[in-house]
Parts: sequence; C-alpha cells; structure tokens
Amino acid sequence: MNPDFKSMSYLGLAAVFTAWAFILASIALNPWWVGHFTTGALSELGTPGDHVKYPWIYNSGLVITSILAFLYSVSLAYLSLNRVQVVGSAFFMIASVFLAMIGIFHGGTYPHTFISSYFFVQADLSAFTWGIGLLLSRFRGTGVTILALSVAAPVLASLLPLTSAAEDETLGILAIDLWVFIMHFGFVRRVRG
Repeated sequence: MNPDFKSMSYLGLAAVFTAWAFILASIALNPWWVGHFTTGALSELGTPGDHVKYPWIYNSGLVITSILAFLYSVSLAYLSLNRVQVVGSAFFMIASVFLAMIGIFHGGTYPHTFISSYFFVQADLSAFTWGIGLLLSRFRGTGVTILALSVAAPVLASLLPLTSAAEDETLGILAIDLWVFIMHFGFVRRVRG
C-alpha cells in the first residue's frame, strides 16, 4: 500500500498547530514562565527542575511536531517539480530531526544550545532553497515571497532589540509557520490539484 503523499502535505499545517498547542499548554501549566519571556528561553518549559511542572509535555510536543514536520517534508519532496525543491525538502527533513533532538536533549543538557540554534538555521536554509526552487518553476511569485521571508527573518532577528532567547525563538517559529502557510496556499494546494 502506497502512502498518500498528497494528503500528507496537510501535515505541515498540523505541525504548526501541534507545536503551538504544546507550547501554550506548557505555559498554562507553568504560569511563572510568562515573566521569563523577555529574559529566558522557551526550552525552560522542558528543563526538568523543581520549578517546572510536566516538562515532558513541552519535550514530547517537540518530538511529535518533528514527526509531523518530517512527514510533511517527505510530501514536499514528492510534490517537488525540480531537484532544487527536493534538496529544500531534504533540508527540512534534517531540520525536523533537529527539532526532535531539542526535545530529547532538553534544556540543561550539553548539546541543547547547538541543536536548538541549528534547527532554526536548517529550517531557514530549507525555506531559502525552496524559494530558489520555486523561482525555477512556474511558482515565481511564491518563490520571491519565500526568498524574502528566508532573508528577512534572520535580518530582523539581528536588528530588532530582542532581549531573550524566547523572543528569538518565537520570531523563528513564526517565520517557519509563515513559510508553511505560504507553501500550503502558494504551492501545495495548487500543485496537488
């Protein structure tokens, strides 16, 4: 039985909503964290300790979201119209593996900071590559939009007076979310038929 790659393309949207559901649930269970938004990191919600309630919710949410994101990237590879788009899909597969590792190597463990940072770099590289791939296909307008987003997000992160990792991470998550929505409505729905 062959997987339904076209239906799997909805998993990008599912990943967006799943990630926010787990993040918001973790914040609701740890209301003290709201005061740390401008000084801390989102991963504090998944760092085991006396002050964190149910860190496994945040960490398992990252792993579940990463599975959805990986399957989404597989569907993108299937829907790809050229090799550059396939490479962009592969980059997002790698990003999704790093997303899972953020939850596995939670805050307070040695590789956490590198893994978390690299996830955002890899996701942006995927969007940038997809932008180029779309420019090489009939979806030039979507390609320009995604290229602009992939360049603007890190530039904004470096120019805005952000004071915490949580603010940087939120900006990065919102950029990825926007990429998924643009991909869904500007490419996936149109090519899927």
